Amino acid sequence: MGSIAADYDCVKLVTLHQNAGKAKALNAGLRAARSEYVVTVDADTVVAADFLHRIVTPIILDHADAVAGNVKVGNRQCLKCALQSLEYTCTLSTSKMLQSRYNAITTLPGVGSAFKKSALLAVGGFTPRTRAEDTDLSFELARSKFRRIYQPLAVVYTEAPITWRSLFRQRVRWIYGNMQCAALHLGQLRSCNAMSLLGLPLFIFDNFLAIPLKFLFIVFPLFLIRDAIFPRLLIFYGACMALDWIAVALIYWHEKERKIEILHVPLKWCIWPIFMMAPYMAALWHFVRRRGIGWNKLERSAQVARKASSLSAHATLDVDDSR
Repeated sequence: MGSIAADYDCVKLVTLHQNAGKAKALNAGLRAARSEYVVTVDADTVVAADFLHRIVTPIILDHADAVAGNVKVGNRQCLKCALQSLEYTCTLSTSKMLQSRYNAITTLPGVGSAFKKSALLAVGGFTPRTRAEDTDLSFELARSKFRRIYQPLAVVYTEAPITWRSLFRQRVRWIYGNMQCAALHLGQLRSCNAMSLLGLPLFIFDNFLAIPLKFLFIVFPLFLIRDAIFPRLLIFYGACMALDWIAVALIYWHEKERKIEILHVPLKWCIWPIFMMAPYMAALWHFVRRRGIGWNKLERSAQVARKASSLSAHATLDVDDSR
């Protein structure tokens, strides 16, 4: 980073001599920013070529005060990453499209979002009080009635955890941080707006009820395996899976994603709810006992960055060859 800052006058390197946490690092960058438009990305994020143009355009045109980007999994070489890609594409992106329509976005992902600097300063910037600083910020922006939208054309590629252990640690932090945010912002339910009527209730359901309900939905037939109703129950579950499969196929067609991942839908039905109960229980235990958790920094393989560098190198060679 130092060499990039030295080569380009428009790049300013801000160095923190002490690790004070992500929120304080983001606030340091916010204070150093000279523009009214601020874009956040994670260290392991690779952005699409037109990402900056797509993400700031709604703010420049004064259609929004904050914009959430479209986060996709960049490394999909293993089953775990493919399952996460299904989640990002079919759950996170589609829910943001619905929330954006009603100005009820609950999370402007730190991995790729844009803001008006004045809006960030008005709500006090990023806070370190939760393990989900981007969600906490989103609720604060909603409280102050800043407009938040989702821009599906602003694509960023993140590196998904490649081991069950690292995925478990990531999800514990996510769920725990979201539980903290739900508790902090329960007061917004008293307001009569889209956030209180749609965004926050769905957010509470997703983080406190959805995971155990999905788990019970999967394991419930096992209790009736010797019952006469079991064959009819399997038909019902097969119909539900078929409908889900069709919905996923339509979403992947609309998003122009790799269709091969649709084949993983049955595995996601069986594996994902069972796995997610482990981080959910760990996060709930810490939340109820009011015990904090660490940041749980993940092991990174830089697969997404290496892939992007390889593609850039090939593109450069192609240009040189054409000359």
